[in-house]
Amino acid sequence: MLKISETRYIWDYLLSAIMNPFAVAGIMGNLRAESSLRPDNLQNSYERSLGMTDAEYTKAVDTGAYTEDQFTHDHAGYGLAQWTYSSRKRGLYRATVGKGKSIADLDGQLDFLLTEVGADKGLSRTLAEAQSVEEASTAFMLRFEKPADTSEANQQRRAALGQIIYDTYAGGDKMITADALIAQCEIPLEEKWGYIFGKYGQVWTQADQDAATDDTIKRYGQQWVGRRVCDCSGLFYWAFQELGGWVHHGSNSIWNYDCVNSTKARLKNGRRDDGKEIRPGSAVFLTETKPDGKLSRHHIGVYIGANTCIEAKGTKSGVVASALSHWDEVAEFKGVSYGGEKVYTVMRNGSRGDEVKELQEQLIRMGYDCGTADGIFGRRTEEAVKEFQKEHGLTADGIVGEQTQKALGWGTEEDPDPEEPVETDPVDEAEKLIRQALALLEKRARG
Repeated sequence: MLKISETRYIWDYLLSAIMNPFAVAGIMGNLRAESSLRPDNLQNSYERSLGMTDAEYTKAVDTGAYTEDQFTHDHAGYGLAQWTYSSRKRGLYRATVGKGKSIADLDGQLDFLLTEVGADKGLSRTLAEAQSVEEASTAFMLRFEKPADTSEANQQRRAALGQIIYDTYAGGDKMITADALIAQCEIPLEEKWGYIFGKYGQVWTQADQDAATDDTIKRYGQQWVGRRVCDCSGLFYWAFQELGGWVHHGSNSIWNYDCVNSTKARLKNGRRDDGKEIRPGSAVFLTETKPDGKLSRHHIGVYIGANTCIEAKGTKSGVVASALSHWDEVAEFKGVSYGGEKVYTVMRNGSRGDEVKELQEQLIRMGYDCGTADGIFGRRTEEAVKEFQKEHGLTADGIVGEQTQKALGWGTEEDPDPEEPVETDPVDEAEKLIRQALALLEKRARG
């Protein structure tokens, strides 16, 4: 097993490319099962048949004493993913030794792994959209690793290894406030961040600009050299990470997976079509109709109040403020509390703790089968939650968020010892609101 710091390095390396912690944990759980996350790991049975240790085999390949053809055709599993097939081992060799690196070079192996994953469009899509460690782990196991043992038990074992990694490095689900999200998104606006597609807070360098092949970046990207940059959804990917949360990197994915369905609405001239309030901290979207007739969300911003939004507009403009009337749709984020209401801790497959145990105990009392109330949200608990959701007219996704918790009756009791209301002078309150409005206008003028 690698040192903790090296395991963290693999996590950060993969997350920067895949941008879904469920997927990264699912991949790493499989790699842990295959090689104990060691890039110099030679399949144990071949240590005996070849008469070489991990270190001896690695050195022999690096020095050429063990040739490329020998390495490619010896059928010995090697490296993080225990690459075995000749075509894949040849690819690994050329991605590492062929570039002057060791066959056990960690970056080289991770880059090669990402290249292989990227070549499988179906797997790439599944990993990008995975909503649990188990989903990502099973897909990676069956489509990428393809071990001899594909049993349900082995799938569960690898998913459990991935869940441990997720719990260690992803930090679980954390609710943040709308005010905190707005304040975080105001930082790129005040610092005048640039826009580069695919980025989420990195500094754009002259080397990056010189290497750019996109015509728009070549035309407008020079102005962002030396500044931090992001694309429209990268702004939120960065902001949520800074606040200890997480969303997908992609406007459509955020709409589909990170927004509360019951809050989604069309906008017309800055108003919801259902007449409800647009709460600051909500996501706003621009849409387009595809040739197949489907509606796509190709751009995202955040509403911050006073009919104003923040967006990473494009390579020419960077991060700017815009009018609410500019946008087509609105929705509120999962994982964000709005207006100071009760904060609901989201629970899903893989969650652990007293709240999970309380959930299980209540489900059992209500006649739903989730096994033992052990505080571990596993498959049986997920199925029990889905059954409960179906019977209560909710989206049966197995995720216990605000709507499901309200249906369970959580958070509906009155405060047994409410604080006395604080009387305020209406003149002082009006003056305070005026000062806030003036400060907001002054900030917009500076930006």
